[in-house]
Amino acid sequence: MRRLGTEPAPQVEPRTTAVPSHQFEPFVDEIKASEFLTLTVRELLAKVRAGKLPGHPVDPSAKRRKWRFRLSELAIVMCARQATIAPSSPLAPTRR
Repeated sequence: MRRLGTEPAPQVEPRTTAVPSHQFEPFVDEIKASEFLTLTVRELLAKVRAGKLPGHPVDPSAKRRKWRFRLSELAIVMCARQATIAPSSPLAPTRR
């Protein structure tokens, strides 16, 4: 028969409140986002304002907005658009 309190306490790993580094994706500015998409900054911002590309305004109530982007969100949108281009479309890549 065991007595209560004589067993060693189980080892518990400490919990952290920080997000693991493999789950965190930093925001980038419009310059890095435009380089990623090979667009000019002006073209990128026009597409964001038109709702064609995802962007996150730093201060939504500001008269002149500063935008931040996640490259993974931009990549998802671009991959989805590539999948919807018909093979007969003039935008479709040609095979040689």
